[in-house]
Amino acid sequence: MPTTEIISVNAGYGPHTPKLEIYAQRCDSFLRSDRGLFQETLDELDGTMIHLGHYDNENPNEPFWFCGHDLEYPIESDGNHIRYDERALEELTLLLQIMQDSSPCNHVIFLTDFQFGPEQSEIRHLRSIDDFIELSKAGRIRFNTLYHIKPD
Repeated sequence: MPTTEIISVNAGYGPHTPKLEIYAQRCDSFLRSDRGLFQETLDELDGTMIHLGHYDNENPNEPFWFCGHDLEYPIESDGNHIRYDERALEELTLLLQIMQDSSPCNHVIFLTDFQFGPEQSEIRHLRSIDDFIELSKAGRIRFNTLYHIKPD
């Protein structure tokens, strides 16, 4: 299942985030991904990480630490690109903003790591959270991609 994580670069503490309807959250003060695809890149950084998961209907106090329940596959998708459903995108936008605000350098990272995603991982740079939102609405968020989101 896909792993989804958000990093607040150089943040010295985990920001307060509200309880969300779609996403369970686990905050770490060290950058250790639940999967290893981008660990080398993360090892070069400092900050705080939020791991996203989903609630188990039978035991909501013990979420699953992977995502997939929040995704839509556009008809024209090659299977490597997704979009987030509207409610999920609202919650992601909120978390991205909180994490960016907690970063002293206004730098947030969003990453996806999916064992059945594209073989080649990518690192991309966006100027704003709005750019991320537009990619999602267009069905162009790519699995196995780390997105640096930082204004120029």
